[in-house]
Amino acid sequence: MFKLKAEDLYRIEPFLGDSSWSTAQWVDSLHSDFCYGAFVQEQLAAVAVFQNGYDDYTLLNVVTLAPYRGKGLANKLLLECFEKLWQKPCLLEVRISNTSARRLYEKLGFTEDGIRKNYYRTEFGREDAVLMHRPYKA
Repeated sequence: MFKLKAEDLYRIEPFLGDSSWSTAQWVDSLHSDFCYGAFVQEQLAAVAVFQNGYDDYTLLNVVTLAPYRGKGLANKLLLECFEKLWQKPCLLEVRISNTSARRLYEKLGFTEDGIRKNYYRTEFGREDAVLMHRPYKA
């Protein structure tokens, strides 16, 4: 796990097609949020972005490059972030249809708190978000 810097942005470019974030959002996060990456043979393979709140963190985005999906890389990256860096709970929102991400978050100790109706835009209208949290675990 490595904290990403602005010069790492070019390595994120392959992820942009798999993310709903614009290039401007990635640049902004690199400057204002906590961005961590997992590398495989010097290739950026997964990225996790956290926003620091007063008494919690919010997981804003997790992206794994297609060739590395299903290999536990996002799980490993998030566990390292939770275990080594912060002593606060973590919050997130996830598309209700993203069952693989929801399973990953549950495996990492997140529990569902509720639904945010019509939160995400889709090509067919709107989709609900599932609100989840993970308490700090010493």
